[in-house]
Amino acid sequence: MNPYRKLFASYTAELGQAVADEVGRRDRIRERNRTSYASEEELEKWMTEAWQPIAYSGRVIAVLRKYWIACDRLNAQFEAMDLEAELDEGSEEASSVQEEARLTAEDEDSFFDGMTYVNPLDFAVDWLSDEYDQLYKIISKLPYFPIGIDEQGQYC
Repeated sequence: MNPYRKLFASYTAELGQAVADEVGRRDRIRERNRTSYASEEELEKWMTEAWQPIAYSGRVIAVLRKYWIACDRLNAQFEAMDLEAELDEGSEEASSVQEEARLTAEDEDSFFDGMTYVNPLDFAVDWLSDEYDQLYKIISKLPYFPIGIDEQGQYC
């Protein structure tokens, strides 16, 4: 399986669990406070005013950041492999990289599926819109992406 697709499968599973946990937590809060309000409408109004969208949850943000950075690191690994192969074409080290991955020239295309770079924003947000519409709707509510860039130009 393509490394990006494998990473994405882990991302969607972990993000789905983070969202489900947050929904469960809010349901428990709603249930505990139900008797404090005269109607469901009042309760829902309070919930909307008291709690920000699920996308703002610390756990959801942590998952987004974790996989955004993981995607960027995967990009860096592929870039390093390409650079090393260009600089040391035919060298022992370049061939060992290929041997470690156990890829023949024919297998390489199917393994990478043409992907050796994916924009982390596309990975963490846009790819969700294909099969994970509910997660996409949640993540797309973020007013900004909580990702920084350190002194070396790396995401943090």
